[in-house]
Amino acid sequence: MIKMKTNEGKDARYLALEASAGSGKTFSLAVRFVGLVLLGENINEILALTFTKKAAAEMKVRIIDTFSLLHTPQKEAELDALCVLLGKEKEEILRLRDEHLAKFMDCALNISTFDAFFGKILRAFALNAGINPNFQNDDNILKAQNDAFIKEAFKNDELSGKMYEYINDANLNKQAFFGGISELWKNGISADISQSKAPNLDEINEILARMHEILVRNKASDKQLNFMLQTNNISELSDRSWFDKPSLDYRTFAKAFSPDLDDEFANLKRAMLEYATKFENYQISSLAKFLNFYSQNKKELSKKSAKMTFSDVSVGVHELFCKTGEIGEHNDLLYFRLDSKIKHLLIDEFQDTSVLQYEIMLPLIDEIVAGLGQSGLGSLFYVGDKKQSIYKFRGAKKELFDSLKDRHNQIVLETMPKNYRSLKLLVRFVNAIFGDLEINEETGEKYDYKPQEANKFNESKFSAEVLDKILKFPKENKNLSFFTPDDDDFGYICAKTYEDVCEGAVSEAIRLIKEHSVSPSDIAILCWTNKDVAKIQELLSLKNISSSTGATKKLIATPQVKAISEYAKYLISKDEIHALNIKSLLNLSDKPDFSPVSLSDEPVSVAKTIAENLGLNFGDENLLIFFEILQKYDSFAQYLFADDNSDAYAKELSGVKIMTVHKSKGLEFAHVILCDLLSKGGGDRDKFMLGYDGQWRIKYRMTNREIYDAEYAKFKKDSENLERAEVFNKLYVGFTRAEKSLIIVKKGGVLNGNNPSYFTPYTSNKVDKKFLEIEDFEYGYIIPSSVTPALVQKPKKINLQPVAKQNITEYERASDRAVVAEFSKVYKGEALHYTLEMLDDFEISSLESALNLAKNRYAKYLDSSDFDEIRQKVESLCANEEFLSYISGCEIYKEISIKRENGGVSRVDLMCVRDDEVLLFDYKSSPYFLEKNKKQIKSYKKDLILSSKNPNLSVRTFIVVLENSVKIEEVKE
Repeated sequence: MIKMKTNEGKDARYLALEASAGSGKTFSLAVRFVGLVLLGENINEILALTFTKKAAAEMKVRIIDTFSLLHTPQKEAELDALCVLLGKEKEEILRLRDEHLAKFMDCALNISTFDAFFGKILRAFALNAGINPNFQNDDNILKAQNDAFIKEAFKNDELSGKMYEYINDANLNKQAFFGGISELWKNGISADISQSKAPNLDEINEILARMHEILVRNKASDKQLNFMLQTNNISELSDRSWFDKPSLDYRTFAKAFSPDLDDEFANLKRAMLEYATKFENYQISSLAKFLNFYSQNKKELSKKSAKMTFSDVSVGVHELFCKTGEIGEHNDLLYFRLDSKIKHLLIDEFQDTSVLQYEIMLPLIDEIVAGLGQSGLGSLFYVGDKKQSIYKFRGAKKELFDSLKDRHNQIVLETMPKNYRSLKLLVRFVNAIFGDLEINEETGEKYDYKPQEANKFNESKFSAEVLDKILKFPKENKNLSFFTPDDDDFGYICAKTYEDVCEGAVSEAIRLIKEHSVSPSDIAILCWTNKDVAKIQELLSLKNISSSTGATKKLIATPQVKAISEYAKYLISKDEIHALNIKSLLNLSDKPDFSPVSLSDEPVSVAKTIAENLGLNFGDENLLIFFEILQKYDSFAQYLFADDNSDAYAKELSGVKIMTVHKSKGLEFAHVILCDLLSKGGGDRDKFMLGYDGQWRIKYRMTNREIYDAEYAKFKKDSENLERAEVFNKLYVGFTRAEKSLIIVKKGGVLNGNNPSYFTPYTSNKVDKKFLEIEDFEYGYIIPSSVTPALVQKPKKINLQPVAKQNITEYERASDRAVVAEFSKVYKGEALHYTLEMLDDFEISSLESALNLAKNRYAKYLDSSDFDEIRQKVESLCANEEFLSYISGCEIYKEISIKRENGGVSRVDLMCVRDDEVLLFDYKSSPYFLEKNKKQIKSYKKDLILSSKNPNLSVRTFIVVLENSVKIEEVKE
């Protein structure tokens, strides 16, 4: 039996971790995974699940780094956490790591998306499900499925009539119709089809006739009598001005009222309730016919095309697990088909789990917690933050986090209240804003929020001048309406009103850049729709400010993945074009040597063999995603002809980041500008409302039904409360992306239902609306970036003669240095250069990623102390004020090829371009042969001027010696 302990000393074998923003969810999951390996658990029996390929790739990198670098200072926190989790000393943890290192490096980690895992299951049970086991995932087939549904539906007079009636009654367009049907289908919801006849209004009209007779008898006016005319529409009746009154004994009927009028009024509401219930059942019955036909049509098209959407796959697995009973009581058949057990399950972002996913996983979870079946005594770990549940539109149900814990009393709950991301001022501000919100203003029900704790401020990250200003501000300024600032409330918070929110966001970005020396790359503007993103990016472009929206390219378009595909195609066709493509993709000096590879082997094995033959970097995020994608294919040849549409890893881009709040989830930024609503939301046009309280419930939306149907009124209010809570969740996500500064851009002008606001109360249809109420204010000190920002997007163009990137081998670059150092030091110098090349804009935050890439390339030549030395040198350079002043405001180019006068090519480590001036830097890891180095960089300058064909080009050259300290010498004529 495995033994794990929580921070409070409780049994952590079955653990639910309730996290907060910035509290380290991925950290905890990685530690848990590594802990299981150190306990000697079979790696093939550990499964970690998340929701996106990007998250799965990042999780895999995090786990590998944690395991392999556990002995290094940068993983000290993970080592401490493992000591607590396993109840062992550091020395013992490291001994266990070394003991299991070979096994860990030799095993494929089972880290997957839900979609990929379900796809694997469905392929294993394809014959049971009646589908082609070689199906491809292709969400583009959805349009074809919908078009085929309409075509087939109109061949059936009854079904097409029902569909027309449903669409007309709900006033839906085609997209809204399929959106409603698809939501029910994707959630695995079925409905009763027994009531095929619509109810009539006879009883209701009879009661109206009796009420009319009472008024005639009581000598009512013609106006009063008109109130009781018969109806052919229940919504029209419920919309009459008197209908929402508890009694008709009021001013309108005062002279014609008698008690029997109220008796009939009560009968009318009862009859309307009966009618509404029958009409709802009738509409649900019609919906069930659509659903059955929709589902059958999708299955038939999937069989014909051998293509399925990801939702098709999930629904197919749900039918196997939860409806047909194909899997079996204890999943023995599942394990047999998958050729592996699932003994330890780790689930990330559990608050985003849908009911369908939950019901699929529940038999596996129940078995693990109960210790039954083939899996033996295992463990369960799931982590999430219910306040960050913002995917209700995808079927996510945050309530499932607590439902699972309540289902199994063995599951221990632990909270993570500390925010390691944001400065204390921002943490306290978020606590003040979200700590007393009401979900239901009528009942006083509060938003489920627990205050966060701030991490200790790290003074070592800042220069003496900046640190002095940071420390001084809260001591000298105590005026803040939300709370009285403490002396260590560092950071900046602000709210400002603008008539145009987009222009306001751009103005605030310019203020940060121009007035406070913030780098554009440290700024994120968060908004609510893709349309908002496009508008803000256009405004930034007009101001010549670089920006990025994080749009991703396709995985097959990335050089390493494309090269592997071209390699396989060459083996099949022997066409030289594929060899030339590889040469171009990887910037090789010649075509590669092709070693035989058996393409009939397992696809991941084929890809890894080819990658090794090509000398590719196995730490590349896109390769990790690629290896995961290949798991859904039966052969590599199948992948080649599948037209796979998977996205590449979204690498961080330069410039101001612009994205929706939904897309920002899981990310963090130094300075956040959070926009108010720019437009009115589309609203919910679907006539069916869904609710889940352990089982699905469906209600048909009818005007004013809540007046006479108490159950419906509660259902509708509960739905509204969930919608309101999700708005708070989205705002919470937006607020908590910020590390140092949070600026709220509020909407000015006349606010109403057509022009709403998240930050200012307004009135809509005579009803007061309020989410947050934040007056304009400003407090704190804006911490500048470590590098002075470049505002201008494009410097003046310098025309350089293009030269293809050359493949310089390690031996060529090492030859001159080998005179003064043994061969291992040559590799250390190469690794240093490579780390600097991979570093993003000399930001210290990207050092870990760059260093990991260097380790992947040079780990077989260098030990951990060598990489520690490289880390120290790079950190020193990134903090060197003289160097930062030189590169400030420049466009930065690394490892640039310059054509020599004699036709050869020179390679310069760093070129910085600013207006009409160019700065060239040559890195040296030792002070030896400086005169030779100076002569060399002077030749670079000469070659650059000749190549540019601009004899007046201003070029400055520098030698940068990276030893224990940084020494920079400008080389002058």
